[in-house]
Amino acid sequence: MPTHSPKAVAGPMVFTDLNGRVDEFGGFSGNLYEGTMWQWSGSDWRQLHPSQLPFARSSSAVGVDNRSKQIVLYGGLGDVNPLNTWTYDGITWMLQSSATQPLTVYGASAAFEPNLDSVILFGETDGGVDQNRTWSWTGSNWRELFPRQSPEAREGAGMTDDKALGHLVMFGGQDHEHPLGDTWTLVP
Repeated sequence: MPTHSPKAVAGPMVFTDLNGRVDEFGGFSGNLYEGTMWQWSGSDWRQLHPSQLPFARSSSAVGVDNRSKQIVLYGGLGDVNPLNTWTYDGITWMLQSSATQPLTVYGASAAFEPNLDSVILFGETDGGVDQNRTWSWTGSNWRELFPRQSPEAREGAGMTDDKALGHLVMFGGQDHEHPLGDTWTLVP
């Protein structure tokens, strides 16, 4: 049992940082959106204090771009506008000023797609309506992609880069009230 721990929250962003450590940011405690960041040591949590953090939020999409050496965080739910993109280089979070961006989203999935050399964001809920849009982070802007085939609209799917097969794999999520058990791959 760890001695230290982030607050109990729903919708935290948990990701492997560029140094191979597991980091946690944000979440919703039941009455507040959290804006703290923690790192797991293997036996305990340690709070991190970067000079700047994204606005407090939960249910954001996070993708790790090891080639460009940045973590990409987008959207979510929060008291302060979460409709923005942040990047993290392992030391500093930077608010990005992108000309184009996805809808007001929470519950989207994100992962790095090596063949496209970008973080891909898929699915989200915008105003309570699930979407099936696909977006690519170019390093400074979001660009909507239009794959030949696309999964049905959903939120909360799991998505990761299958390094052995060389493409993204997405599983599950939900459409409105129904859990989904389908598997999709994005093969550029």
